[in-house]
Order: sequence, then structure tokens, then C-alpha cells
Amino acid sequence: MTKRKEQQPKYKQSETVVIKRSQINFAPYNPRKEDPEVIKKLKKNFKTVGYLGGIVWNQLSSYLVSGHKRVQTLDIINNYDGTPETDYEIKVEAVELDDKTEREQNIFMNSPSAMGEFDMEKIKVLVPEIDYKAAGLSEADMNIYGISVMQDEISSEFEISYLLKLNPKEEESQFLSFLAKATPQKQLFLHEVMSRNIHENVSNIKDLDAVIDWFVNSLKIIFPDTPYKQGVLLKAADDNDLKRGFGALLRYFNTGVDGVKLIDVQFEKLGIPHDLQRAIKTDLSKSNTDEAFGALRFDDNLYLINLIDGEIRAKKLMTVHKKMDEADIELFSLGDESDGTKRLFDYIPLILDLIQGGKVFIVDEMERSLHPSLIKQIILLFYKHSKDVSSQLIFTTHESSLMDQKIFRRDEIWLMKKDNNGISSFGRMDNLYNVRFDKMLQNSYLNGEYGATPIFETEEEINKLFSSLK
Repeated sequence: MTKRKEQQPKYKQSETVVIKRSQINFAPYNPRKEDPEVIKKLKKNFKTVGYLGGIVWNQLSSYLVSGHKRVQTLDIINNYDGTPETDYEIKVEAVELDDKTEREQNIFMNSPSAMGEFDMEKIKVLVPEIDYKAAGLSEADMNIYGISVMQDEISSEFEISYLLKLNPKEEESQFLSFLAKATPQKQLFLHEVMSRNIHENVSNIKDLDAVIDWFVNSLKIIFPDTPYKQGVLLKAADDNDLKRGFGALLRYFNTGVDGVKLIDVQFEKLGIPHDLQRAIKTDLSKSNTDEAFGALRFDDNLYLINLIDGEIRAKKLMTVHKKMDEADIELFSLGDESDGTKRLFDYIPLILDLIQGGKVFIVDEMERSLHPSLIKQIILLFYKHSKDVSSQLIFTTHESSLMDQKIFRRDEIWLMKKDNNGISSFGRMDNLYNVRFDKMLQNSYLNGEYGATPIFETEEEINKLFSSLK
């Protein structure tokens, strides 16, 4: 009878042991950032499900290899302060590692690249069946996976308890309650507030006023074809300080334009349709001032329109170009300038407002009609001169050269991806990909590494079409 040979393990295994918390030391080199939100999530999970393990402890050095946040959370739950009275038992995976291997494994066990990425299709199947917050996921994660959570978050009634506390009078409380219930489901409560005479019925809504003021005066959304503050451009022709600022920026961006100037023109000879003329006159007549004015963009030019003694008078905005000898100037119509220069005229007031602070700009297709280097320079100007002001610039772009880590942090770059089913998802680069801080992003993006590039169908149908046209 032959004796069966005992099978040797093919790899080392840790030993699950129970030790005292006082035997554990945090690794001073641990590269993980402090994040109170992670601790908060772990604490909630421990109290709901329990501690399920996952702490790796090197018994040779007493340092943690993995599980720093878990131990920090258990310390909070057990009120551990380092004294013998608050010491507690904790289950760990004990290993014996030299100093070099310990440090390597500390990074390895915390590295996203070692964990692998989620299969988005499986996530989309799993999430509707679970509480995504209990799984440690956020709304931002759901956006990345292309999963809508809005319906889960919308309550049946608008919560106005804070406002009711500020306005305890019965008639004020009744009005606020009515207003909340009257707000359509898909409409903001703020919109309802703005459309009602709420100040006549409620005494303390200063917080709401502040929010409304931010939306009205601080948040600016600029679409590709939206001119921004044309009135500022017109004002720059007569205001010396503004003229100097415009001129300096125009020369800085090397547009060939030295400034702007207003010249008198006959309103009736501009070719404006009579119906539009009457509408302009009607609008200006509604002003309570002796001299009403407004900006009018017509036939690719910009005009300052005044109503004086019932008569419309117009001034045309002209760009100033210095001649070769700089002794004289030439005037050009705005319509004669390049699309890039005209777009820059829209951005100069934006730049000035950003630097002054208190603004949030959302610009769609910021690269429209502008050279990528010029866009970069606008962004760098904002960075350099807005360190002590509360302004923010958010923009969309198709210009891949702007994916530059010398300008933007990885968390500042967001990618819009579309799958084969036409479903779009949105996510931060640092959450989606483990990208080195010094990597050239543009080439990787164009090569399809990040997936946010156009998806084309097979050419079979197109080939048939083109063949039939020959």
C-alpha cells in the first residue's frame, strides 16, 4: 500500500489572527489621502453589515500593509484613544514581510490598476437591484456608469422645514406650504418663488434671495452662437478705462486690432426691416429715462441704438487698425474681421468679469472659431490672475490639445463617452483611468484609450451607396 504524498501549497497564505488594537501601528509612508467621506461610508457599513475583515498587518514591523481607513473607522466606533482602557480586539490577516516588500505591497494593495475596472454592463444590471449608496457608490459614479438616480432622489413633497422655521407666523407658513405644493414636479421651487409675489407674503427669505441672485447675476451660460455683453464692447469705445483694457487684451492676443471706435450712421439707411425698426422704437420707448439705448447686432455688425426725443439714432462699432507707420489709423467694420477676432470680442468681457470675481461661466464649445493656442492662453490668463477671486470657468470642447496636464489636473478633465447603444456616460478622468501625472493625454485620447472618441459603423452600407452614385 502506497502512502499518499501530502500536497504542498503553491503560494504563501496569510494567517487570520485576533490581536489587540495597541499592537497595530499606522504606516507613516502610507500614500492614501485622508478622506472623511470614506470613513463616514465605512462607519455606516460596519454598523449595518458588520466588520468583514480586509486588514493586513505585518507582524515583523507592526505596521499596517492595508486597511488604514478600516482601522481608523473601528477606532471611532470603539472610542479608541491609545489608552489600555479603550484597547479592543481586532481580526487581521497577519503576514511576515521585509521592509521593502511591505512598502511595495502597501502600494500594490491600494492601487486601482491592481483591482481592475468595473464591467459597466454588469454594474447597470446590478445597481437597480441594490442600494447604490450602501455599496459605497456616489451619484457621480452613477453618472459615469450612465445610470439615472434622479427618480430615487426626488421626494414626494418639497422639504421646506428650514423656511418654515425662519417664518413661524401662521399666514407665512401657510403661504410657503401652498407654494411648495403648487410647484410642478419638474419645475424648480426657485422658479415658483420668482414668479410669485413672495416678498409681500413672507418676511424672511434672504437665503432664497441669495440663491436666486446667484443664478441671475453670477451664473452665466454661453452657447456657441451667444454673444456675451455686447453693451460692454460698445461702452469700451467711449469709456477710457474700459477702452484701455480692451486695447491691451486685443494687442496681447495679437489680433491686429488696436481698439474700437463708434461712428455716427443713419439708422434708416442700415437696411433694417421696417417691422424691426418699429419693434426697436417700441422697446426703447418703454424706458423711463430721457435717453434710452441698446445694442443691436445686424448684418454681422454691432450698433449702439439711442432714442432721443422720439428719434432713433445709431452708432456703428468700428475696429481700429494702425497703419504700417503707426502715424495714422484705419477703421474696419466688425463684419470685416475674422470669425476668431469677433469671437474674441465676446470673450474679452468674459475674461474681465472672471478676473473681477464672483462669476461662474459655463461655455459650450469654447474652441469655436478660435485657435487652440489662443484658448490655452485665455485659460492661463484666468489661472494667473484669479488666485484670490471666487470665479470658476467650466467649458466643453472638442479640441483634444487642451487635454494638457500642465494646465489641468486630472480631476478637472471630464469625458463624455457614448457606447454602441448610443447611451452616454460622463465621468472624471482620475476616477475612470489610472493616468500618470506626467502622461501626454492627447495622443492616448486620439488613439481611443479613453473611449470618448466618435464610434463609426461599418462601411458596408456607405460603400454600396457610393457605388450606386458612380
